[in-house]
Amino acid sequence: MAQKKNVAAIGKDETYFQGKQLTADSNYHSYDALVVCKDEKIDAYIPDIQFRKRDPRFADQERFKDGVHGRQRPDTQPSLFTASDFSFDPSKQVYRCPQGKELTCHARNQTNRYRTYDLYHARVQDCAACPLKTRCLSKSTTSRRYLSVPVATQPPNLIDEMKAKIDTDQGKQIYARRLGIVEPVFANICVQKRMHRFTLRSKLKVDVQWTRTRFALVHNLGKIHTFGTLI
Repeated sequence: MAQKKNVAAIGKDETYFQGKQLTADSNYHSYDALVVCKDEKIDAYIPDIQFRKRDPRFADQERFKDGVHGRQRPDTQPSLFTASDFSFDPSKQVYRCPQGKELTCHARNQTNRYRTYDLYHARVQDCAACPLKTRCLSKSTTSRRYLSVPVATQPPNLIDEMKAKIDTDQGKQIYARRLGIVEPVFANICVQKRMHRFTLRSKLKVDVQWTRTRFALVHNLGKIHTFGTLI
């Protein structure tokens, strides 16, 4: 890890990160990242992209998207049917949609994002004639409804454990502190230092522009001047 080289350069040993608390946004949520955090014994809080949908504090946030000056945007489309709207028929081993049509199993034990699912789908002709298809099919070009059903007998993995951790009151509180720590850094560099955009293309040129202008270094020196150093 590059971070280990950085802390080694200031005299810290390789166990420096053990027990440290880490918060990162949803872009860093992946199984591989969680494995690294576990191996390094880091107390990580990295939410998945759906974490706000599970948080009752954000239950009505969709109403305010694209609003003007906080005014509520009226709902123009009903919500899509979720897996909970489909019922299982044990006698025929099929799922039934809200219209009573059958979804049959066409694949078992399929792995997606480190979870195992059985996959069901409806008949194309059933979905084509369905009066509720706008509430069931996410795109107009989709020909039929698919349903991924998690296999019941599988142990929780790191993804599940992180979701549960983020959803606790403690997890929410710790992750919320990230906004006060990270976002002011972006604001200072973008607004005060006027680094609001890169003027070159390609990763190589952007790296050169970022490195030679030393924006991160200037920001850190400003913090040291204001708050002093931490030992």
